[in-house]
Amino acid sequence: MKLLKGCAWYLLFMAALHTAVGLILNLEPLGAIILDGAGTINQPHNDRLAALWFMFSGALMFVIAWFAFWSIKHVGSLPGFLGIIFLLLGLGGGIILPVSGFWLYIPLSFALMLHNRQENKERRVVNTAAPEREML
Repeated sequence: MKLLKGCAWYLLFMAALHTAVGLILNLEPLGAIILDGAGTINQPHNDRLAALWFMFSGALMFVIAWFAFWSIKHVGSLPGFLGIIFLLLGLGGGIILPVSGFWLYIPLSFALMLHNRQENKERRVVNTAAPEREML
């Protein structure tokens, strides 16, 4: 359980870091969005659109972190597929953008896969200790 809560806190840290970096790096385009808007179809501002997507992805990261906290509290675990998804996301994004925060997903993915492996091992021990039932 401590490992899962640590993973949720790590997700929250990543979301805060992503948003802070986005604010620092995109201060000028975000200010322009507030003053003039993101742009139009006839006159797109790619820097403003990139800043907007960066901030939206940060918001999505906060949602994923909050979902992780909720899932741990109400279900007691996180979905098993998250470890693989975060590994693919970290590797794929890290290869495409080597100087990025995508690499931060890789330790998280290993922690989640380790927890799922331990959880599955405990289930197998419990299942083998249970008496067999006759099928009717």
